[in-house]
Amino acid sequence: MITSLLFFGGLDLDSSEDNEHSGIEWSDLTPSASDRHQDYVFIAHFILAIIISILSLSGGLVQWAYGTGLVTPILLFATGLIYGVAPGINWYRDEFIPHLCRTRMIPDFEVDRFLKYKRMQRRTVLLAGYLTTAISQVVWSWITSLGVTTDIITIIFMLSMLFVLMIVVYLIVLYVWLLFFEYLLKSIFSDVDHIIKIDDERVADYQARKKEEEEKEN
Repeated sequence: MITSLLFFGGLDLDSSEDNEHSGIEWSDLTPSASDRHQDYVFIAHFILAIIISILSLSGGLVQWAYGTGLVTPILLFATGLIYGVAPGINWYRDEFIPHLCRTRMIPDFEVDRFLKYKRMQRRTVLLAGYLTTAISQVVWSWITSLGVTTDIITIIFMLSMLFVLMIVVYLIVLYVWLLFFEYLLKSIFSDVDHIIKIDDERVADYQARKKEEEEKEN
């Protein structure tokens, strides 16, 4: 479900099978693409991550690893990457909506509302990433403070184990935030719920076709 939202543009919180019967053919739809500004946002996060990591070195290597020099930059980079690969608003406006309108009569005001929903969804991805990064950094700082050591071998081993744990924590917390924001947005934009469900169907169709292709290759 996380990959549905982050990489394909939808997160289906509705287990109903009604989403699977719109009758729209998705195979000839142009693959989703991000907008140019998303690349800039990703680059900005990458630069910010480097700056934070370099500044944290002023306290020494151990403090860098135990403090904000390791986890925060990497998770900020991940947040920027997640935002950067999501389908852009231009793709939805120029490709998805025209494709949908071939078989549906969608009023302009519903198109505007749906695009506003997608814009808000992009922003909540960043917000969820920031909140998750902050929580993960607090947990990291608390755990590492329990057993500070200066032995380099012990540091490397401990950080390796803890970092794997933090990735798991990051994904779990991010998933929870994304579920919360997606539920909130779908409640606010319930008037275009039928378009949102069709977009969820597009995501499910893409994943099903991709899985089928992978099975054929294997």
